[in-house]
Amino acid sequence: MLKAARTIIALVVGLLMLGGCAAGNPGTAATVNGVVITDAQVAATATALAEFNQEANGAGGYRLSSAGVLIANELGRQVAAEKGVVVSDTDRQAVIASQATLAAMAKIPALTSLINDFANYTLTRTKVGETDFAATVAGFDVVVNPRFGTWNQTLGTLTGESGSLSEPAPSATAKA
Repeated sequence: MLKAARTIIALVVGLLMLGGCAAGNPGTAATVNGVVITDAQVAATATALAEFNQEANGAGGYRLSSAGVLIANELGRQVAAEKGVVVSDTDRQAVIASQATLAAMAKIPALTSLINDFANYTLTRTKVGETDFAATVAGFDVVVNPRFGTWNQTLGTLTGESGSLSEPAPSATAKA
């Protein structure tokens, strides 16, 4: 009887531990030095971009680019913090105003924060310098959910190549 009770307790503890692990990951699109970018953030961004572009087919075509921009914005935020870069509202607005598409997107409430963060990212890259920015980002721990592609640590970019086991690699589908 004691052995059965221990087995049940071990099983319950194991299930609780597995449940705790599962709860933290299914909704994660990526992490940047432990900062989580959620599937919900990617979906909301993709939906807003699809609406902005009046895409009748929905947000699906914007998921990869949305994940990439959200990762880039987080990288910019972390590099700025590490290097002490401060971006003024005036500089941010100048970057946004310099591109008609960004200016139009910034007027949409669902995209305003994304565009402001993207301007911060752009200004941080400029202020730090491309080489230093790339070197700093190369030291960051970036983990991407395979359904959003693969993180290229050397280039500091999200590739469209899936790491998903359910999708064949591009070379496997190429014709000989």
